[in-house]
Amino acid sequence: MRAFVSASDPKESETASMLITVAGRDIANLRMTTAPPVHISGRIVLDAVGTPSVAPSAFHLTLTTAAVGLRSIGRGLGESPVVRDDWTFVALAMPGVNDFRYSSLPAGWSLKAVRVDGVDVTDIGIDCKPQHDVRGVEIEVTNHPATLSGTVVTDRGEPLKDYIVIVFAQDEQRWTPRSRYVLTTPADQDGRFTLIVPPRADYLAIALDDVDQDAWTDPEFLRRIRDRATPFSLTEGETRTLTLKLVTEP
Repeated sequence: MRAFVSASDPKESETASMLITVAGRDIANLRMTTAPPVHISGRIVLDAVGTPSVAPSAFHLTLTTAAVGLRSIGRGLGESPVVRDDWTFVALAMPGVNDFRYSSLPAGWSLKAVRVDGVDVTDIGIDCKPQHDVRGVEIEVTNHPATLSGTVVTDRGEPLKDYIVIVFAQDEQRWTPRSRYVLTTPADQDGRFTLIVPPRADYLAIALDDVDQDAWTDPEFLRRIRDRATPFSLTEGETRTLTLKLVTEP
């Protein structure tokens, strides 16, 4: 088993993390050296249709540090960074790979891209080296995201109101923990589903009556259901509607 171990020195505001392998034996004399946090600075960029009336304070960032090979496990460092009135921010990060996401966004807005010096790092994260601050980060948000919506029916075409929809990229390389390209949603109160999906990708969608907790994040599970899923693709800003048939035995 692989585990992510972290330590901190509250007096010095320093942290340390290490990826270890647990093989049924005790681990003794583990030594970890803490390091000061890395400062990540940048700005929010709006990709807007029309003239948006949104305030910088409405965008709440989260920053997670993940161990390589265990990107589903991670922790932040202190409070979420505040977006200033001029749309700039400064965040404190643990050394390692860091991901920017949003804990909340104004209605109709979604994350479009995270770039460092013009390089898209949305899905690979920002590699923060100890004692090396990161500048020039752009977090782009959009008010016209690519959206998938639709309904689910039985084999006889009868509409359903209780189901789970899983959307995942056709490319298995994108089936990573915490990937933006593997998504799920239940039906809403009207029996419809809606997902904001990263554009410019080929996807598969499937509707199931039930899914074990977090099973949809397991690549083996996705391989098992992919042949029964419906293919589709989304371009920038596109809205697509699908009618899916319920799959009862994935």
